[in-house]
Amino acid sequence: MTLLWVFGAVELELVMNMFANHYLLTALGWVAGPYIKRWFYRIRRSCEVRKEKEVQGEKGISPPAHSTV
Repeated sequence: MTLLWVFGAVELELVMNMFANHYLLTALGWVAGPYIKRWFYRIRRSCEVRKEKEVQGEKGISPPAHSTV
């Protein structure tokens, strides 16, 4: 019977840790999510701009003078 109590306590501890980690990761996702999204958007956009410049260079089209990209 004592062994059953020990296993129950260990299992309860594991379940509690699992829920604590879940809530911690959820809170971290809410806080850091927008920053991570913005970071990935910037990387993707810089790659798109680089490809556009390469294509324009191949076609011999110069970008507009007011272009900041």
